[in-house]
Amino acid sequence: MSTFPTFEVNSAPARLIFLYGGLFVSYWILSWLLPLVGFSSGLIFVFDWLALPLSIEDFLFRPWTLFTAIFLLDTDNIIGFIFRLVILFQFGNLLLTFRKDSTLWFLWIVGGLGSYLFILLVSGITSLLTYTSGIAYGPGPSMLALIAACGGLTPELELQLFLFGRVRLKWVALILVLLSLVTLGPPSLQTLAHAGGAAFGFFYAIQFRQGKDWEKMLQWRNPKRHSVSPPKKGKVSEEELDGLLDKVSKRGYASLSRLEKERLEQASRQDL
Repeated sequence: MSTFPTFEVNSAPARLIFLYGGLFVSYWILSWLLPLVGFSSGLIFVFDWLALPLSIEDFLFRPWTLFTAIFLLDTDNIIGFIFRLVILFQFGNLLLTFRKDSTLWFLWIVGGLGSYLFILLVSGITSLLTYTSGIAYGPGPSMLALIAACGGLTPELELQLFLFGRVRLKWVALILVLLSLVTLGPPSLQTLAHAGGAAFGFFYAIQFRQGKDWEKMLQWRNPKRHSVSPPKKGKVSEEELDGLLDKVSKRGYASLSRLEKERLEQASRQDL
C-alpha cells in the first residue's frame, strides 16, 4: 500500500489526534499559568492527580488515574509528540482498512488500561519485598497496542517506505515496538507497561485471525437483531485485496459495500 492515507475528520485516528493535540496545548498553557496563580510546582500538581501512582496505597486514593494516565503528556518534547501523532495517523488509518473505528478505540483504551493495571499489580507484588514509588503515564502502551495489532492482523502486507522500498508490515511494526522500548531507557515498570501494550495488540490480532474478536466481549447486542450474513466463500486473492485497499485509500472505508467490508475482514483472518 503505497498511497498516503486521507485525513477523515470524523474518523477515530483524527479524533484521537485532535484530542491529544488539544491536551498538549492545554498542558503547555497550564505549565505557564499555574505558577502565576500560586502553584509553584506547575504541572507537577497536575501529574500528582492524573498520573498513575505505582504504590497500591496511593492508587486506592486516586483510582481514576488508571484511566487519566493514558491522556497525560509531557510538553518538553514537541518533536517526539509530533512524530507520535504521525505514527497514530498512519497506523490508525491502516487499521481502518480492515477494521472499524470502534476497534481503534478498543485497542487504545483497553490496551492502555490493561497495561497500566498489569504494572500496578506487579508493583503491588514487589511492594511486599520493598517499597515501590513513582508514577506511570502517557499513551505509549496504547500506541504500541495499535502498532502490534496492525502487524499481527496483516503481517505480510507490504508498505512503500521512503529510502527502504517495499517492506512487510510485520517488520515495520516489530522495529517500531523495539525502538520504543529501547528509547525508554533502563528497564522499569514504565517499560513493562509499553511491552504489555504491544503484547495485548499482538494477541488481539492472533485471536481475531482465529475467529475470536475480543472487542465483541464488551458489546451487549441482541444476536437476532444484529445478525450478519456469512462472508463470501473463497480465499481473498492478492489482486482482490489490492483493489479493495486502493478503493479505501482513494474514497475512504465508508465507500465499501457490506460485502466488500466482509471480504476485507476475511482477508485479515487469512494468510495471503
